[in-house]
Amino acid sequence: MSPKKPVDSLGCLCLEAVTQITLFSVKVARIKEIKRYLSEAPQKIREDIFAKVVTSSTTNSHDKWIMYEVFQYTFPWLDCRNVSKAYHQMFLERAKNLLHLNLKGSSINERSLIDALKKLDHLKSLAIPSLASDQTLEEVSKLRHLVLLDISGVNSFTSAGLRLLKITHLEILIIGLERCPNVTSSDDQDIMTEVVTNLPSLREVRTYSYMGDVVLKLQGPTNLEAISIQILDSNVAQSIARKCPRLKKLSMLDPPSCQLQMLQNLKRLRSLRVENLELQYARVNFDSSMRALETLKLARVKGIEVADAAVSLPNLEVLELIECDVPKDLVLSILKGCRRLRRVAMSNDVGLTDKDLLSICKGDSLKNLEQLWLTRARHLSSDSVVLLMNHCDKLVLIGTLNGWNVEKVETNYLSWKKSPQ
Repeated sequence: MSPKKPVDSLGCLCLEAVTQITLFSVKVARIKEIKRYLSEAPQKIREDIFAKVVTSSTTNSHDKWIMYEVFQYTFPWLDCRNVSKAYHQMFLERAKNLLHLNLKGSSINERSLIDALKKLDHLKSLAIPSLASDQTLEEVSKLRHLVLLDISGVNSFTSAGLRLLKITHLEILIIGLERCPNVTSSDDQDIMTEVVTNLPSLREVRTYSYMGDVVLKLQGPTNLEAISIQILDSNVAQSIARKCPRLKKLSMLDPPSCQLQMLQNLKRLRSLRVENLELQYARVNFDSSMRALETLKLARVKGIEVADAAVSLPNLEVLELIECDVPKDLVLSILKGCRRLRRVAMSNDVGLTDKDLLSICKGDSLKNLEQLWLTRARHLSSDSVVLLMNHCDKLVLIGTLNGWNVEKVETNYLSWKKSPQ
């Protein structure tokens, strides 16, 4: 039977109690007294208390600032989305020993950001979407321990600023040149080619969809494991197979249907995402060349075919079909044949019935299922919910039942049955 909702551990309950006592003390006691109260607490406990305080939606930014002062500004991470904009500069100016900094949504000025980066030379991750300029990137290039950099959004940097990025250990780059007014569309692929060449440890490029052309221009092999592309012709596919021998994750947006057969050259793929594809004379056919695939995410794709899921996709763990024209037989084949499935999500009603699920659950199928999201399943009733709860030993979540043939009173009963008794 699927696991019941776990009871919070004694450690979690104690942490919650101490956090509430501390927050109450902020309102009635002096900072020195609170510091003395927490002075002998292990650093891990102090970090856990601060994490609960700063991420709390019921604690105001002023109290969070006092707690930041109590803990002497020495926490390894700071996410400005958790405090109001009026406090962003105060938090950043006092920050010490930061390893992870996220300024998404902040309006902090360039000078303050640069001054802060000069003091935070041990940063491992930095998110400054819509805040990056050439001067900022010059300072970022000095962060020798940086592993993740987010400079997506509308930025003011130029091609010259991007050329400064020569960080030996950087592995993940999140960038969107389409929205950067100072980088022309005719130059962005050449610039990205230089950027990739200057980052020898780069594994993943996110939110940039033209990596196929970039890989074509690269001179030698790379460490890239995840990219997004829009064009996949034979030259691009062969180039990716040759220059990205470690490629595991591929995202394709609006690909021409005639080019999908080139996927057979990418035999190491573990994750594939395809968006916006209507097939007329071609079909998405997953044959034995895709046996390593573990994650398959398709959005607005029509004409999908899998001859034998157990043979074609034996390692599939995650399946997402969003607004896809998918026949019921295909879904049944995948649910029955892919024994490692952990997550299944479908937005369209494919006509699954209680009888279909009963047939699937008679064997060992879906034994590893942890999450099931069927937005519309008008022929599935509460009987199927109970069946899945009893059959799927690892099931922890069944998504919204609003699109199922399940009454609200039945949903309440099932929720009670799933909770700890």
